Amino acid sequence: MSVLESACGKGVGSWLFERAAIRSRNKHVSTLYMHCLSRNSTMMHIAKKSGMKIEYAYGEADAYLSLTPADQSSIIAEMLQEQAAVFDYAVKR
Repeated sequence: MSVLESACGKGVGSWLFERAAIRSRNKHVSTLYMHCLSRNSTMMHIAKKSGMKIEYAYGEADAYLSLTPADQSSIIAEMLQEQAAVFDYAVKR
């Protein structure tokens, strides 16, 4: 995951991670996996905030998040996020 420097510190990375988690959950993915350098404080913060289980080795980090099965609320949340994203894109375009 990557965020433009001008957007750093505004919660964009956390929002992208949350969106990916909901999408994955709704597509029947059971576990999210992340790999990064352990000194990548931004990704480590997102992983910890999301409740990921983190394993450290040789300056790198692997993180895992077990996802619950999709339900009505996750499906509706994804639909609303998608509509908001399309609207935002149309306005900015």
